[in-house]
Amino acid sequence: MKKLYKRIAKYFVILYANRIYRNRVKLADKLHAENRTRYYVALDYSNSKNLLVMNRKGFRNLKRIFQIYDPAQGTLKLKEGAFYFTPDAKGNGPLLPVEKEARRLAFVKYMLDRSRL
Repeated sequence: MKKLYKRIAKYFVILYANRIYRNRVKLADKLHAENRTRYYVALDYSNSKNLLVMNRKGFRNLKRIFQIYDPAQGTLKLKEGAFYFTPDAKGNGPLLPVEKEARRLAFVKYMLDRSRL
């Protein structure tokens, strides 16, 4: 019975993680279409089970108010650590579908590890 509970709980964690990821990616794409700037989908530093959609200005603001403790972390590290990012204003550097799927799976794995199941 305990194994069945764990399997069902894992299933719901995966559904929840995929829903959050899909919604944040849609929001980032929508904002990119409106503003033509690169947006990143990364972990919320104050609530690590949520994802933030931010641009470079938002990232700088988080560094300024000390939500990000390592000031050496620049936007290159943000691009490496983000679960998704949109192309830049000129359309250069979009995330490849294979890499997008790998990052989605990394987020799902992170949520599973965090839920301790």
